[in-house]
Amino acid sequence: MCHWRWHGRSYCIALTASSRSSVPCCPIPVVPQQSLLHMWPAGFTHLQQAQTVRWGHWLMSHAAGWQRDDMRVRDLLPRVATLPLGSGALAGNPFLVDRQFLAQELGMIGGVCPNSMDAVSDRKWAWGATGLGCWKQIRGCRM
Repeated sequence: MCHWRWHGRSYCIALTASSRSSVPCCPIPVVPQQSLLHMWPAGFTHLQQAQTVRWGHWLMSHAAGWQRDDMRVRDLLPRVATLPLGSGALAGNPFLVDRQFLAQELGMIGGVCPNSMDAVSDRKWAWGATGLGCWKQIRGCRM
């Protein structure tokens, strides 16, 4: 279980890095050329042409989405990075294991799982991490 959470933590950290690095790698020019500043492309709603929008307004629509995705990762990371190590299979650990110290040393920013039964049975963090990857793919498809 700890191994899975460790990989989930690494996945969330990688998603954070990819969302921050995807902005400069975006095929859209970061500093628009002078001719693009006065461009008014047609907007679309329900697959029909709608009113025109400014180029910068269109660019900011993607930036706002990336910002929300980054907030989702930061919100999910403490739930994923919770240490179940030392919980035992069911009723805890009879050894004197300093779980707080282990969590700190391993970089598990969510601390330790407070209940051993919950620690070994909880899988919702994996669902959240998988959903986060799907959201990132959907965001990329909008480009």
